[in-house]
Amino acid sequence: MGAAVVRGIQSQGVMATAKHFLANNIENSRWHVSAEMDEKTLHEVYLKQWAVLISESSPEFVMTSYNRVQGNWSNIDPKFLRLLRDKLGFEGSVMTDWLATMELMPRLVNGTPFGWQDSFFGRHSTSLEAGVDMEMPFNTRHTMAIRELAGCLGKDSDLCRTTSALDRNVAHLLRSKLRYGLVGKTKKTLPVAAYDETKFNELSLRISRRGITLLKNEHGFLPKPRGTVSSVVVMGSAKVLELGDMGSSAQKPSGGTINVLEGLESAYGKHTVTFLEASEAGADAVRAADLVVMDVGTDHTFEGEFIPPPINTGGDRKYLHLHQHELDMIRAVARVNANIVVAISSGQVVIVEDFIDSVRAVLWMGYPGPNGGRALAEIITGEVNPSGRMTSATPRAASDWVPDGITLQPWTSAEVRYPYAHGFKHMWGARIQPRFPMGWGLSYTNFSFAQPSLKTGSSALDLVIGVKLTNTGQRKGRETVQVYVTCTSCRQTRLPLLLVGFAGAELEPGETRDVAVEISVKEFAAYDVKSKKWLLEKASYTILVGPNADEASLKAVEYSVDADVVFDYAGAQATPDVPGAGEFDCSAYVCKVDADFLHQEMLSTVFARASQLISLASLALVLLPCVWCCGCCRGLRKANEEAAAKAKQA
Repeated sequence: MGAAVVRGIQSQGVMATAKHFLANNIENSRWHVSAEMDEKTLHEVYLKQWAVLISESSPEFVMTSYNRVQGNWSNIDPKFLRLLRDKLGFEGSVMTDWLATMELMPRLVNGTPFGWQDSFFGRHSTSLEAGVDMEMPFNTRHTMAIRELAGCLGKDSDLCRTTSALDRNVAHLLRSKLRYGLVGKTKKTLPVAAYDETKFNELSLRISRRGITLLKNEHGFLPKPRGTVSSVVVMGSAKVLELGDMGSSAQKPSGGTINVLEGLESAYGKHTVTFLEASEAGADAVRAADLVVMDVGTDHTFEGEFIPPPINTGGDRKYLHLHQHELDMIRAVARVNANIVVAISSGQVVIVEDFIDSVRAVLWMGYPGPNGGRALAEIITGEVNPSGRMTSATPRAASDWVPDGITLQPWTSAEVRYPYAHGFKHMWGARIQPRFPMGWGLSYTNFSFAQPSLKTGSSALDLVIGVKLTNTGQRKGRETVQVYVTCTSCRQTRLPLLLVGFAGAELEPGETRDVAVEISVKEFAAYDVKSKKWLLEKASYTILVGPNADEASLKAVEYSVDADVVFDYAGAQATPDVPGAGEFDCSAYVCKVDADFLHQEMLSTVFARASQLISLASLALVLLPCVWCCGCCRGLRKANEEAAAKAKQA
């Protein structure tokens, strides 16, 4: 998916930036936390996805993360950026995340182990020498390193390394600009993009329809076509469409939004749909309703980019179940009416054990985009047949997701150990039964899978998995054929289960179609720490094909590898560094003071700092009212919750 996004952006003559490199797993402590892992986990779980992204899309920029990996800063330790270039084959330019090279950031966040230590980033030139080409949003350490170089403030050997790094990194940036015609004789002017709002709204709606996933549908309770229900009650956060993160990835739809309440009112008519607050769960309207739709889940204040105080929003989810007031609302309604459809908004799975047996249907919306309310209504009414699939297993308890000894509160530690297998892979290996397996999603029709077949693809290490798929139901529908692999005879420690391919197919009632999924056998390989290469073992591999990762629904076919195959990452297809750049002979290097540069740089710095102060002052004028409003909103919300609690007690 990441590679497809990069290809799409860069096909329009715009550079894409892939982020964040590396192991950026936590929000609340991202400025200082160290992601602790062994080399096998580093390569198989974290670097492999970057290798795929780079080989399939060649992003022009990669942005580093704030955090540490194996105790070392991701944007200062040269190990990681050399792996990125030399092993994974990245040929573009590297930038930092915003303010990532300022030591002020790791000092300020709660739980930091650094406090007011001096120079924990090392010399001013460390990030430059590690391979960071550009600091964002403005130079700090690079500027200091260049000042030291211009003033010969240091040993000649150190200053020569700085000179080589500077020469190499400037060459990276110029090469990126040349490739996109931003400098030189090839400089070109990009046309002003024509924005067709109708076209993009249609695309957004199609994505929403495809993404919403039907998790439970007891006795075919859904769909409820127009005209078959006389009363619909809507509860929860249905008046606010959750779009996800409101940090640097904030969404601002130009065409407006359609929330859940508006979508249902449009589908069934305003005279049929009634919105009620949680405190009205026992009302007569709820008791008499043919359908009660409850919009619940998370929002940007509970999960998303962490913005520290005074704004204090986003961060890591503290639990995987619904908020307690939402669980209370579902229970209260379930006592008087069982015709409940729960629609969940969230960025990842939500544990449903507290209410799954008390409701008729459950839909997971993710963050469904600006047309999410309309798409949900179309699925509930049956105008659209749901076809979304879950991208992870849904555990019955949070502890099911990780091996013993792995913390469920990683944001509380400065160092966090990450396991080799977690999520659906760990659960498969530990034989833990999830509530919903990886790839789960129901439809209003049914599909059957025939026994899969294998044939060699374009090379000896490419396979085509074929399966006859039949729509055995009464309406048109879309199925996703999923291919997994496991190996019980392999000697090498390996992940218990791997998703290696998938393909979608839309079939008419009664139609049978041959679906082919192309995969590379190299996807079966595990990283061998001793040889520092990938090993595809001589062994028998079980290829599993089906609608999801539930073992009972998968059909197996065996594939044998006759001899060990050892290979490395694809590596650079061209020279990662610009030829000739950064190749100084430090044995003969003698630094010379550049007085003219120092004078001009001083003047530029004065103007730059003045501009930054003006920008910060302007930002403060904008943020202060926002902070005040956030405080008021939190106060009002707390007052409402207290009032609701008192009303419930009464």
